[in-house]
Amino acid sequence: VAYIPFTGTVAEKALTITAADKSKTYGATVTFDTTTPSTDFSVSELLPGDTVDSITLSSAGAVGTATVLGSPYAITPSAAVGMGLGNYNITYVDAPVGLTVNARPVQLSGTRIYDGTPTAAASILTIGNNLDGANLTLSGNATLAGKDVGSQAISVGAGVISRVQNASGFGDIGGAFTGSFPVTMSTAPTDGNTLVAVIST
Repeated sequence: VAYIPFTGTVAEKALTITAADKSKTYGATVTFDTTTPSTDFSVSELLPGDTVDSITLSSAGAVGTATVLGSPYAITPSAAVGMGLGNYNITYVDAPVGLTVNARPVQLSGTRIYDGTPTAAASILTIGNNLDGANLTLSGNATLAGKDVGSQAISVGAGVISRVQNASGFGDIGGAFTGSFPVTMSTAPTDGNTLVAVIST
């Protein structure tokens, strides 16, 4: 019997690393658990003895405070480090939804003299838990839970809170003024907000 040498090939095994959805309050800095499979990412098809010790998780634009309320930002996994990973063909999968920014609750407080009514003018109220006080204003009247002396809760939705944001833009008349011209804004206002334009010439 003659034995003929033969060279075989061991192919890489498929391995999937998937980021998990996450949420944060507007203004907060989000942190990711990037060590070993955790609530922030999962690993499938890893064989015993091999490990994923850490990966990189990132969500561009959503880590700091300058974010858009409610808009999910993609959470992207990459750069796995561990034992035996050279034997795998790794596929990285973004989080199904991503990082969602939740509304930041604010607190209204103030003091006024008893006047027999359950209302308080916005001018006597202050806004607490506000990330950037210069950008929030109050107008109108708040409705109190009662009219009597003492601590009174402010009803949900009472008063008018508005956020003032500035965005620069540029428009070119392109000749004789005809009554309208396009303006390109550096930052588009969020849907549902009112855009007030101050045009300098």
